[in-house]
Amino acid sequence: MKTPLDTFSNTHKSWVEPFIMELRLANVPGTAIGDALETVHAHCADSGETPHEAFGDPKEYARSLGLAGKPDTTLLPVIITSAVSLAAFFIFSAAFKAWARSEAFAINDISLVAMAGALVATLAAIFTLRWWAEKPLLFSIFAVAVAGFGILGGFAANMNRPMLLSLPSLGVVVTAAVVLVGTAIIATLRELRSTNADPLVSPLESSQAIRGKAQRGRRAMLVAVWMLPITALLDAAFTLVVLH
Repeated sequence: MKTPLDTFSNTHKSWVEPFIMELRLANVPGTAIGDALETVHAHCADSGETPHEAFGDPKEYARSLGLAGKPDTTLLPVIITSAVSLAAFFIFSAAFKAWARSEAFAINDISLVAMAGALVATLAAIFTLRWWAEKPLLFSIFAVAVAGFGILGGFAANMNRPMLLSLPSLGVVVTAAVVLVGTAIIATLRELRSTNADPLVSPLESSQAIRGKAQRGRRAMLVAVWMLPITALLDAAFTLVVLH
């Protein structure tokens, strides 16, 4: 059920979203953000002004509130898990294609550059999350780079380049699959055990509505955690269909 604050946020999305993002990037708790947003909503409802008219630039206004949360200590484990999972995904994809062709898993200089480039682009995207809010076009470069390096890695196996390493493809497939699923399980357990569910809530919302928001946020996070294993499975199925 939508609250008046939800309606206000949807109506003034161009102001509300940068305001929320600025506070989220400062690790401000969701309850404090909801309280600040409710204050903006109440003022605009009373005055008839838009948030742009009453408070000006949303990012500047967010910074002017002086709100700050605790430093985020969960980011490093997430970065490590994401990097390992992405590496396992690319290796699984390449090794499975080699196994389907009854070939060894070969790494040449191009495939090595592709894997390293994809990892660097992913880490760069994680460390520049603020660009997602402030410079989405620049941030999207990293997503394009990851996809580009992934495609390059797929073509690298068929290039006539000096071989740096050759391994049994089935063994690499099994190892990469174990790592891929293992990192997803670790991330799932970390999310389920976490007590830091921090939805953006209004001080006027009921405890039931707050719990509902926290549960929906957690479900969305769990879906994101398992996206790479599911994509790897679909990629493997597509490879079998194409090659057989």
